[in-house]
Amino acid sequence: MESLNECYSVCGTGGWESCIVIQERLQDYGLCSYLRWDPDPHYRGTLDEEPQVHWRFFYETDLKRSEALSLLGAYATRYDIQFR
Repeated sequence: MESLNECYSVCGTGGWESCIVIQERLQDYGLCSYLRWDPDPHYRGTLDEEPQVHWRFFYETDLKRSEALSLLGAYATRYDIQFR
């Protein structure tokens, strides 16, 4: 990890635990920072709707988007991971 040429906003769904799983997979290949809920942890839907928790963090790395996604394996689909 000599140079961090790429910076992504990594977005996903699930609770705090899913975000930690994703960061653990990526941390050896870059820097994860600035975790936040997206857009907000306070749900404002109707009572019969299931709240969907979203989060995001910045990820600085020298990996290309496809390489970072392949590191996540099945977690990329399970937690609906997007690199923006």
